[in-house]
Amino acid sequence: MKAKSWKRSRLIGKLPVYLFIILVLIGILFPIFWMVSTAIKPEAEYLASPPIYIPQNPTFSAFSEVYKNLLFPALSNSLIICSLSTLLAVIIGSLAAYGFVRFDFPGRKNIIFWIFSTRMFPPVITAIPLFLLFKRAHLIDTHLGLILIYTMFNLPFVVILMHSFFQALPKELEESAWIEGCSYLGSFFRISLPLTFPGVIASIMFSFIFAWNEFFFALVFTRTRAGTLPLAIAGLHATWGVAWGQIAALTIIITLPVIMLCFLLQKQLIRGMTFGALKG
Repeated sequence: MKAKSWKRSRLIGKLPVYLFIILVLIGILFPIFWMVSTAIKPEAEYLASPPIYIPQNPTFSAFSEVYKNLLFPALSNSLIICSLSTLLAVIIGSLAAYGFVRFDFPGRKNIIFWIFSTRMFPPVITAIPLFLLFKRAHLIDTHLGLILIYTMFNLPFVVILMHSFFQALPKELEESAWIEGCSYLGSFFRISLPLTFPGVIASIMFSFIFAWNEFFFALVFTRTRAGTLPLAIAGLHATWGVAWGQIAALTIIITLPVIMLCFLLQKQLIRGMTFGALKG
């Protein structure tokens, strides 16, 4: 009896914690539920009062409209721009981080601090000078323009993350390879990079997510040819009204690839973030 009463009192003591967790989960999951619900509602149920939480006459017309009119131009642009910018940021950022860790040169610490500090100011302050520069270079509304911008803004993050991984690697591993005749670049690709694979996965994931969801630079630096998926969502808000069903459907389509990647790479991603945090 004493054991039962002790368990019951312990459960009652933890009840506020459980209630708080439930409220947090509701706050996180309800927008997702509402987005899915809106995507399969007919137009008459969008703004019904009182709100209709579960569609009474579900339909997939919003998905078909998005598929016919908006999906493929914006989807292909997003895939090309995000994939190439992520690839460039990870390759260049990893090489830069490796150079900062393994080579000692004048001003190294100042350069690292400057790279770190670029993450402290809002990217919007660079929009005007970059726009003028890209306009003169004829890079407005081009895939190359957005690839360069996303690469530039992902580079500091990749350098910061990979810097901590390379610092945690014993230099003796590479020195043995150098003695055997391996070059610096060879030891980087054959030894250092494979051993920091979790950090590479984390860099890829966060760089891709930033580029995939980015809206401001896509809005400023594109017109019609290089528009991405976030711009396609904004284009559904017009003077005649808001296509709530199509917005919800397109949002689901944008969200699914990121969720799938996170589930597929979650072990490497978690390992990469915790490794960098503990040993950086």
